[in-house]
Amino acid sequence: MDSDPFVVDVRLNGTDFVTGLTAINQDSPRQLEEAAGKNAEPSTVLDTVTYASIDIDGHQQKRVFFYVVPSLTYDVILGKPWLEDADVTISAKQGCLDIGASNIRVWNHKKTAYKPPQLKATLVIASAFMAEVRRSRRKNKENSIALDTGVFAVSIADIEKALKPRQRSDPKTKLPPQYHQWLKAFDQLLAEKLPPHRKGVDLHIEIEKDQDGNEKTIPWGPLYGMGREELLVLRKTLTELLDKDFIRASGSPAAAPVLMIKKPGGGIRFCVDYRGLNNITRKDRYPLPLFTETLRNVAKAKWFTKLDVIAAFHKIRVAKGEEWKTAFRTRYGLFEWRVAPLA
Repeated sequence: MDSDPFVVDVRLNGTDFVTGLTAINQDSPRQLEEAAGKNAEPSTVLDTVTYASIDIDGHQQKRVFFYVVPSLTYDVILGKPWLEDADVTISAKQGCLDIGASNIRVWNHKKTAYKPPQLKATLVIASAFMAEVRRSRRKNKENSIALDTGVFAVSIADIEKALKPRQRSDPKTKLPPQYHQWLKAFDQLLAEKLPPHRKGVDLHIEIEKDQDGNEKTIPWGPLYGMGREELLVLRKTLTELLDKDFIRASGSPAAAPVLMIKKPGGGIRFCVDYRGLNNITRKDRYPLPLFTETLRNVAKAKWFTKLDVIAAFHKIRVAKGEEWKTAFRTRYGLFEWRVAPLA
């Protein structure tokens, strides 16, 4: 035989045989030796062997053969030859075996569960963390994934501000009397109604085509991790948008992830990461005015008027049949926009 055989008891579960194993008489019996190297009782002579396949944690091992020993304390004893052949490393402290030949780890469940060392956590300020991120990016410029990674942070104060109920004010108390004829333009409740479809105004999302003339597939992205407080803001935002009928449940194959962005004045803003969709959308090169040119034209002006339309994007409907392209996925489900999203 190629290697020394191992030993197996013929009495398993109180029976006198091992199911599925065939005992083979050996022409050259040998005396059983104890651990100390001494011979066991003279009557303990090993004259029978058997073949068996070993399955460890779902991994089939090589077929091996054993000596059959009556009244053995353990069902199977795997000795040094098998340990060497399977490239086994024993970790007494962790109570496990690493079987290198099969790349698996076997735990001793009778031993107290191994407790891995605790991770060390260090609190750093946001500016220091971002400096470390930029330093890492400079060192790994060839790593496109790292360069595309965004880091977003919000504070508890921002979350509390986002969760705080909004106070509604009467436009009459803020507008001069000469503007009262346009009170409807400042009505918060009217701004929260779903606008109608308008020809030439509705948002059309034109997808680029591949070499075969077919529209490219809109990508989907995994969920971004959020803290418990951020999930509260997300749930509140989704509830408000559903109540306004600005979004609806979706079954779209597209799915952009969402994230929370800190507002300059405090609070956080719900945003959808549409970078994947933008990459395959046909670009509209309509020119935007130059900022420097605009400033030059108003350089000598004395009076300025600022007009801020409430949620201006939500005043534009997504074209019929194209809502599925705006789908975004959240912890609470998949939704799609009926109005132009703030992306």
